[in-house]
Amino acid sequence: MSPVQAHAGRPSGLVPGDGLPVRRVPVTAISLKLPWPPKELSPNARGRWPGIKATIRYRQAAFILAMDARNRLRLKGPLTPPVTAYVTFLAPDRRHRDEDNALASLKAAWDGLVRAGLLASDRASDLHIVTDGFETEHGGEPGVLVRLAGGKE
Repeated sequence: MSPVQAHAGRPSGLVPGDGLPVRRVPVTAISLKLPWPPKELSPNARGRWPGIKATIRYRQAAFILAMDARNRLRLKGPLTPPVTAYVTFLAPDRRHRDEDNALASLKAAWDGLVRAGLLASDRASDLHIVTDGFETEHGGEPGVLVRLAGGKE
């Protein structure tokens, strides 16, 4: 699976540059596969400076993936709130993990999605986060699968 999958509901024969007009349709779902959050982003992590550097790197990774999704869909602005984010953690192993801490470690990712202009805001009134839990038998790279739904261009 590619890191970015975007489904815009556009008919398959209607692509930019083929001589046909491009129809702007509401975006129904955008899927991003973010990297697994570093342990320094956990609320239980110790040490300030490693956490700051990890936050900057993770926010930048989310920003790049979100900009790629925006460019592929040719979005003019952020998804219209309220947006629902369905989050699935693709765990690297079978260890037990706390779901609340895992969600808290994604704060830098939400900031990156806002900075990229994919989301208008990460306030609770604009972004509803639904956790689908942890998958340990995913057969791929560990990461975080984020599906954004409900917004329009």
